[in-house]
Amino acid sequence: MIATSQPCELLTKSWGETFSLIMKKMDLWIYFRFCEGNIYTIRKNETESCLTERGGEWLKHIYEFNRGSFIFSDVLLKKRESEENFAEIVLKSIKNNKILTVKVRSDLHFDLRNIYRIEM
Repeated sequence: MIATSQPCELLTKSWGETFSLIMKKMDLWIYFRFCEGNIYTIRKNETESCLTERGGEWLKHIYEFNRGSFIFSDVLLKKRESEENFAEIVLKSIKNNKILTVKVRSDLHFDLRNIYRIEM
């Protein structure tokens, strides 16, 4: 899941790995990628993932395209949870300042479902 402060066609027009815009709310465009794979992150287990080299480059491109930080979460949706449900959790976390800020690096690990502000 990625949330940006402006439309990000880089997410919707990437060949083979496109994201879908699912919501625009609170001046954020919220995108989901609906298939799993090891392109951007590799799942270590049911609670943690690790950024791939390609994923690090991709996050840098999004940062440049967005002209600054953006919100990221590696998500395993819960049973019967929709993308929109998770997007509402993200928006609530943003509103309550419950977001972790991380800088992109090669050994970056993500706790699944945590919400991160990506910086360079």
